Amino acid sequence: MSVHELINPEEEQQVAHEEISDEDLIKLSSSQDQEEEEDGEVMDENPPMSTKEKLNVLHSCISFLDLSNPNHVITHKVLRNIQFEIRTIEKKQTIEKKQTTLDRYFCKEY
Repeated sequence: MSVHELINPEEEQQVAHEEISDEDLIKLSSSQDQEEEEDGEVMDENPPMSTKEKLNVLHSCISFLDLSNPNHVITHKVLRNIQFEIRTIEKKQTIEKKQTTLDRYFCKEY
């Protein structure tokens, strides 16, 4: 066995890590992004709005309307209906959370 073989064994001559160029990295990352979009795994960047925020946004939209314009009148009605629906849903949720007594369920007079 030669000194060269002792210092540099054949197992160490093999590359342990694959060298990747910048172009290969860009291709890999773009292909992963495309796969995530196809799978629908892309996270929604906007967090859900609270009821109060939704109503405030609708109110500001309504304030921009010119009710002398017929198209704006229709838009106004639609936005007001959306406000009404949001408020109705919020009322139902608060009623469901309202604390009641056991008498309501067990006594006939209540």
